Amino acid sequence: MKNLIVILLFVVSPIIVKGDTVTLRDDSSINGAVRYYSGTFELKGEFKEGEKTVEKIYHLKREHVKAIRINDNRFNPGPPPAGIRQYETSSSLAIPEVKFDTKPEVKPETKKAASEGDSVKLKNNNDLKRGKLTSMDSDKITLENENPFNRDDVIYIRIGRP
Repeated sequence: MKNLIVILLFVVSPIIVKGDTVTLRDDSSINGAVRYYSGTFELKGEFKEGEKTVEKIYHLKREHVKAIRINDNRFNPGPPPAGIRQYETSSSLAIPEVKFDTKPEVKPETKKAASEGDSVKLKNNNDLKRGKLTSMDSDKITLENENPFNRDDVIYIRIGRP
């Protein structure tokens, strides 16, 4: 009977959303589930407010983000940093589904320009991949001219200066 209850709880439990730690250009940080599309990061975080926990959504332009550490932390033990409060919204981004079937053609001039931008540090051999971040969701992280990386294979993302 106990096994049945455990299995039942597992089946009806909500899907666990992964979280990350976002560091802003002012070096403040915030935890939450992060997505990226078309130049904007969306962060959904949980914050302790008195005796309750509330969820807040922020939309950040890439020029405000310095780095993203991949982890499973969505909870913030206190209020959001003062600098991020201006980005709070009540709606989510409409992010289209991205197809990851083919590797895009690499053009030499694009590769050179991209090497000065963003970078992704991989767990495998501590590889550092450079290129412009094009999308990020709960499963995949994609740099321009690269196949998508599984989120679980990434340690962090550094966002280059605009």
